[in-house]
Amino acid sequence: MGADLYIESLFGAAEKEWKQPFDDAVAARDKLAAGTPEYEEAQRRVLECYERMFAAGYFRDSYNASNLLWHFGLSWWTDVGERCTTDGYLEPKDAAAFLAVLRDREDVFRDNLAGLGPDEAAALNDDYARLRAFLGQAIALDEPIRCSL
Repeated sequence: MGADLYIESLFGAAEKEWKQPFDDAVAARDKLAAGTPEYEEAQRRVLECYERMFAAGYFRDSYNASNLLWHFGLSWWTDVGERCTTDGYLEPKDAAAFLAVLRDREDVFRDNLAGLGPDEAAALNDDYARLRAFLGQAIALDEPIRCSL
């Protein structure tokens, strides 16, 4: 479970390009015996295709201890969901407002990271950078974000 956000023009293009290679890689891997070097190599290809399929126009935040928004003292359902249209889109102006809320709460984020280990804090900082870039892309493209919260 988690929040899945899509900039459809970017995600759609990446999905179109990588869906068939992903499906082909899965089929090839599934013909091999698990635990063999050949299977492991095929699994690496599956992961590569999957990562490329979701590399553009997609952001995910899992609902677990690594949830980025929780470290800001925010909720995807309340703080983002309430900004979405009835059909689940975050309009560019609302994405900009959400980005401003995040920037206003960076002190809360930093305080919450202070109690974490360095690897976990670094991962959350990376996630925040990816979210800022993702929101910035949608704003620059003037494209709504489809939100599955």
